[in-house]
Amino acid sequence: SSGINAEWPLRPGEMRYHATYDAQFDIQDEMLIAFNNMNMLRQVNTGLDADLNMFLWSFTYEKLEEMLVENDAAMGKEVDAISLGLVDKMEPSIEKYVFELRKANPDVAANQVLGILLDYLDNNITLISRMQDKGTLSNIIVNIWGKICSKLKDVVETKPELEEEHYNRVGDSLKFLKHHFQNNLGENGIAEDKLIKKREFTEVTSGDVGLGKP
Repeated sequence: SSGINAEWPLRPGEMRYHATYDAQFDIQDEMLIAFNNMNMLRQVNTGLDADLNMFLWSFTYEKLEEMLVENDAAMGKEVDAISLGLVDKMEPSIEKYVFELRKANPDVAANQVLGILLDYLDNNITLISRMQDKGTLSNIIVNIWGKICSKLKDVVETKPELEEEHYNRVGDSLKFLKHHFQNNLGENGIAEDKLIKKREFTEVTSGDVGLGKP
């Protein structure tokens, strides 16, 4: 559904959610717990320098501030790594749902074939959005988009060669999904320039695949 709201991290003791969607992450997944804890620590770090400024001499404060900036940068890299890990963990389900484009009868529209993929994405993006800030969520969604583009490319390149009706439906799917990522994620929608700059998007819209830029 649209209008996903990102809430700043739940405390570990407040994590009561249990997955009901068949392919959704379990809230107790170690990646999600690490993700949550890392972001909570970064939040504490951000406010720590202001609190200590009242008690420390300027030269000591400057050194502390430098250490906090370095520490935040290091934790940022860890968050990025965990983000990529989350997307990688979604890959098998994304692949399964995208490859329905090869299996479904050619008279079934792209948006109908991809309905289960959108349900899967909506459930998991909602869950992940509760555990970190909007900027990190945006990066995750862009990486999910890249993963989907990669799988659309695989759909076209997998043998046997697609019939024209199926090939055209893959092209329609790319247009449909691009519109979805831009307009149907509420405040978490991704700007078009970020979507079209992804390497995987360039690959699926050029060369032998050549779906054309929607």
